[in-house]
Amino acid sequence: MTSKDLSIFNSLRPFSIGFDDMFDQFENMLGNGSLTMQSNYPPYNIRRTGKDNYAIEVALAGFNKKDVEVEFEDNLLTVRTKQVNKSEDKTVDGEIIHKGISQRQFAR
Repeated sequence: MTSKDLSIFNSLRPFSIGFDDMFDQFENMLGNGSLTMQSNYPPYNIRRTGKDNYAIEVALAGFNKKDVEVEFEDNLLTVRTKQVNKSEDKTVDGEIIHKGISQRQFAR
């Protein structure tokens, strides 16, 4: 079971599309458990593929491979994002006019 602290901003979340970082910063300033929220981000699956083998799937929509760093040290696997450049609003196919996929930094 996953528990999540309630925030005064939860009722406003549906209207925060495109402003996720701003709402997260407000929660950080107020101390309303942004760390709890980040502990659930990004979503992931762990599958057993053999007796001692596992596969980990992480939902990283909006990230490029170059933005993701995977590290295994001292028997601890860490997946983190590198600095995401928010100013890249141009793509090969044109300019992004709405950005609804979160690209916040994390380390998990």
